[in-house]
Formats: sequence, structure tokens, C-alpha cells
Amino acid sequence: MPRYFNAEFLILKREIYGNDLLLRAISPSEGNLALIVKNGANPNSRRGNMLDEGNLIAAKVYHKNHYYISEIELKENFSYLKTDLESIFYFRAILELLCQVYIYANKRFFYDVLKILKGCEKLVDREYTLFALIIKIFVIYDILKYPLICSISGQKITEGYTNGITFFALNRKPENKEFKKFSLLTKRSRFKFIRLLFATYFDTEFLKGIDL
Repeated sequence: MPRYFNAEFLILKREIYGNDLLLRAISPSEGNLALIVKNGANPNSRRGNMLDEGNLIAAKVYHKNHYYISEIELKENFSYLKTDLESIFYFRAILELLCQVYIYANKRFFYDVLKILKGCEKLVDREYTLFALIIKIFVIYDILKYPLICSISGQKITEGYTNGITFFALNRKPENKEFKKFSLLTKRSRFKFIRLLFATYFDTEFLKGIDL
């Protein structure tokens, strides 16, 4: 007999399989799940139109070998994070990062992330807030230590040299050619730093074709 439950989900990824949609989504109560929406890819499907990546939904789900969505309510589409190139990059980076690290349900963390994302609506320059959220997630999941510390001098640094794991101050340039110069002082440099982190920890060239 199928198990039914209601939950909120933040959609991280969506793929089309025939007439169906396969969603990767996270929930404060159910963790990271693969959800199937029957006929969700049908152009005339009202439900499919609510299931874009980055949307927050409330759904009724039943479990019978797989998880299927039977009812959907759109709670938030975060449209203000899907307009300009900078917001799109950082929002997609957050979704990709959550897909990698959020496996088990964590209600407090889930709603803390939503609170920050919703707070971005009224910010004129939201890039740094989104950047800081990405760093915060890396820190919470014990992937990155922040503030960044020079491994030789022990001083806090915002620019220097790194391979994505180890950091050196500007006056401690390593001989290893794998280390690249980094900075967190400008929009462009923060963008490059996030791409470096994704390449280092998840072996993916995230949004390689986009240059801010």
C-alpha cells in the first residue's frame, strides 16, 4: 500500500523522461529525494509549469517503489534570482551545492537558506549575499574553513594563492604551479573563486561558459 505524505520541496534539478518529469528536490522533513511527476512534461500540463528549477513547492507525495507527486502548490518561484546573469549564476550554484551536500533532512538549515534567498528580493546588489550563502554552506558541511587562513603565517587572508584546499598569502607564493592566484575583493574574482571550489570539491566546471 502506498505511503502518502505532505512536504515542502525546493527543486534543485529537473529532467524530462518521455511525458514525465524527474525532479531532484530537497525537503526539511524528507531530505534529498528523486520525485516523479507523471505527464509533467506534457506542454498542456499545469503542474509542469510550476516545477522549474529553483521553485519552492508544497506537494502531496506517495511512495510505491518510487516517489510520485500527486498534488502541487507553488509557494515561491524566486523570479528575482532568475533575471540577471549574476543572480542566475549564484542561485544555480546554490542549487547545485545543495544537491551535493544536503542528503539528510535538516529543518533548521533548510529554512535558514530559504530566509536568506527570500531576503534577496529587496536587495539592489544581492551578489555578495548569495556569495556569502555559498561560503556558509561549504563551512556548515565542513568542506571549507572560513575565514581563509594562510597555511604558513596563520594570518587571515582575502587574496593570495590556492589550489582550492590550501591557501597562502600573497607574500608566500608557492612554487607548485597548481596553485592559482585568487581574490575575494571584486565581483569577478568571487565568481572565479566559486568556480574553483566546484572544480576542486565536486570535479565539475560549473557554468564554464559564463564569464561575468
